Amino acid sequence: PDSGATWAPTSAPSNLWWTVASSEDGSKLIAAASRNVPGLIFVSTNSGATWVSNSTVVGNWISVASSADGTGLIALAGGSDGAVFTSTDFGATWQSDSAPATPLDSVACSADGNRLILCAGDANGKIYTSTNFGASWISNNVPGTYWSSVTSSADGSISAAAAGMAGIYTSTNSGLNWKTSSVPANYWSAIASSADGGKLGATILGGGIYTLQNTPQP
Repeated sequence: PDSGATWAPTSAPSNLWWTVASSEDGSKLIAAASRNVPGLIFVSTNSGATWVSNSTVVGNWISVASSADGTGLIALAGGSDGAVFTSTDFGATWQSDSAPATPLDSVACSADGNRLILCAGDANGKIYTSTNFGASWISNNVPGTYWSSVTSSADGSISAAAAGMAGIYTSTNSGLNWKTSSVPANYWSAIASSADGGKLGATILGGGIYTLQNTPQP
């Protein structure tokens, strides 16, 4: 409630937690464990006061995302043949979608949950986008490389991706076209976006945190 000035533990069980996401108001949370050991997905409807594991699928979860209202959830399973699971009822039921069977690494979604973006983290990794909550996917025209993280504006039109040693790429037309950014040659490990896509934050593995201020198009 105080923008990170103070922190408190929740009632979540001790686990190899790896990834977490939140609804827009922060009341609904999804957390999963773990990247290396198969685990369950946990959800909370009261800002983390209590947690429930209502997932029927077990996976090596590597990334999760949530729609603004928290009803649409996406969970990314890692491994050599990664998989994407989606839920339209806040995790009560899950279904595997048609994402490519490749080592996936990060997923993000628009506020309404319909537009998804994910990346693959192998030597020939690609970026994939969906406009129908994962019912179908399109491979974007980007270099094949070790993509590590993706992010999206609230409407899904502006996207950004961290590409390990290859830098940071951005798109202003829902992933149709991408351009590279002028950033130092480091291993870019994570990236995040403001709701309008005008501000980006990116981290370097073993290094610092960089920010970018853009002026979003009308």
